[in-house]
Amino acid sequence: MDEDIDQLALKIDTLIKGSSRLAEQNLQLSSQIRSLQAELVALKGNMKEARDRVAAALARLPEGEHPGSDAE
Repeated sequence: MDEDIDQLALKIDTLIKGSSRLAEQNLQLSSQIRSLQAELVALKGNMKEARDRVAAALARLPEGEHPGSDAE
């Protein structure tokens, strides 16, 4: 009987340690997700700025000099 209780206590201890480890890992992953989401927002902003600059540069080109035009 004491052996059964000891085995049960060992299993419970293992489960508690595993649960604590998973909780810590969950916190780390949640932090990584927030960081990556912020980075994604910044990169999307950079892409929009780059598209806007390219569009503005294309708009300043004289007619017929846009890349892909048949003006050659």
